[in-house]
Amino acid sequence: MGTDGNDAAIDLQVEFTLGTPVLVIGGNVGSAGLPTTPGAVQPAHGGDSDAFALRIRLNPYGMCLANPSSFSPMGARLCGSGSTVLANAAFDLVVTDLPQNSLGYFLMSKHQVAPFPIIAPIQGVLCLGSPIARFSNFVLNSGMLSTVTLRPNLNNIPPPAGPLAPGETAYFQYWYKDFGSVSNTSNGLAVTFD
Repeated sequence: MGTDGNDAAIDLQVEFTLGTPVLVIGGNVGSAGLPTTPGAVQPAHGGDSDAFALRIRLNPYGMCLANPSSFSPMGARLCGSGSTVLANAAFDLVVTDLPQNSLGYFLMSKHQVAPFPIIAPIQGVLCLGSPIARFSNFVLNSGMLSTVTLRPNLNNIPPPAGPLAPGETAYFQYWYKDFGSVSNTSNGLAVTFD
């Protein structure tokens, strides 16, 4: 980790704070060259062996995080699987941790924006920029497994977004019915297609 001396990570934990995974690493450092961040308690090497703690906030789910839902404190989680080669037409969008028997559909844009809350009764956040395509012809039911999957035809995207070309990035989210009359959204997912 540093430039000289013996360094060792002794403990590793993952915390979840508001649905955001945080990697926490603790250990000993004997190196004088271990970098620190502004505000560190001890910014310089102080002796033979110093303790260190490192916290890294992760966002493995793409461009914006989901709000908690009635089913999961981490909210609905959107991911992609399959081929990102447009010609293969073999890319799937998968959402897990949805409320059971919840209806919803996918949203897509060629632009992302900073996440902003959607006006009630929707409790989610939106991180897609205009124009937004709605795959509302494919209303999906999460069933008893709390999961939906869609293989979108990326050469025939609903207006106003239009088809994708190789090298373009598409930004996806999933809108769904949460508890009662409330709606919610999944995290955002950015995918660059070849």
